[in-house]
Parts: sequence; structure tokens; C-alpha cells
Amino acid sequence: MASLARPQVLAKLREGMVIPAHPLALTAARRLDERRQRALTRYYLSAGAGGVAVAVHTAQFEIRKPQHGLLEPVLGLAAEVCRAEAPDAVRIAGICGRTDQAVAESGRAGEIALYTGNDDHIVGDLVTPFEVVITRGTVMVRIVGGLLGQWAVWTRAAVDLFQRVRALIRSGAPIPQDILSLGE
Repeated sequence: MASLARPQVLAKLREGMVIPAHPLALTAARRLDERRQRALTRYYLSAGAGGVAVAVHTAQFEIRKPQHGLLEPVLGLAAEVCRAEAPDAVRIAGICGRTDQAVAESGRAGEIALYTGNDDHIVGDLVTPFEVVITRGTVMVRIVGGLLGQWAVWTRAAVDLFQRVRALIRSGAPIPQDILSLGE
């Protein structure tokens, strides 16, 4: 299967980044507020997020129901803003399916990027290497970024923290207690 993403976008995704779970902006009448929906996407990009994730976490279930007619317009608004303001931003759309469809060892651990979605243990997930047992032995993998609902607010602070943690990991220095305490 050919990839739809450009190589530079895939490289950024594999390197790791902050990806906020994009909430749904509604009017008081519970209709899509297109102006504010676009503004949220612009906010994330200007705050330093590497991309946005639509139809995940904060808006993952109701947005898909055909009677609401929201999935296509919300995806379209995010894509429109990204194309105009950050063409290399990663754009992720959530999908639904059976768990057994998503579970299979591919032998391609070196080609994937792991992102935490664990809002309760963000820093711990970013600083901890994980051993994964595969048929050929054990490989060490790291979570390289986050796709998180918590990063949908105070996104600039999330980007700053992420960059600080990533620099520490790259340096090989011990992780200081003040960083670890941020994850509690």
C-alpha cells in the first residue's frame, strides 16, 4: 500500500511531536462553529504542535454519527487550516474498528512511531524505554510523542515540556526529579 503522506511529514512523525486531540467547537445551539473550529487549529499550529488529530479522544464518538453530519466538515476545516498555515503539519483522523483488527506483530518496529495517549502518565511514558517481546526476541522501543486530550489546552506549555524531555532523552542524562514530578 502506498503512503499518502509526504516523506518529510513521515520523518517528522517518526521523530516525535506534540499532537493535540482536537476538540469540537459548537455554538450555543450545538451546531458546528466553523470560525472557532478553524481558530482552534490555528492556535495549535501557532503554539508549536506538529499536527492535529481530529475525531479522536475529545470528539471521537458523536462526531462519527451520520445524523450529526460533523465528521466530514470538521476534518475538512482542520485540513484547510493546515494546508494554508502549516502544509507539513501531521493530520490524523481517528478511525473505529474491532480491536483484533489493530493487533498484529509486523516485524517493523523500526519503522513505526509510538505515541502516548495516556493523559495520566504523559511524562513517564515519554521518558521510559519499553521492552517489547516479538517472535525474534526482544526490542527496545520508545514513545516519541503524544496524541493527547490534555495537550488540547495550554499547548505552548505542552510543546515546551515535550522539547525539554526530548532534549534530556537525547543527552542520555538522568531524568531530574522535577521533570518526573510533572507527570504526577
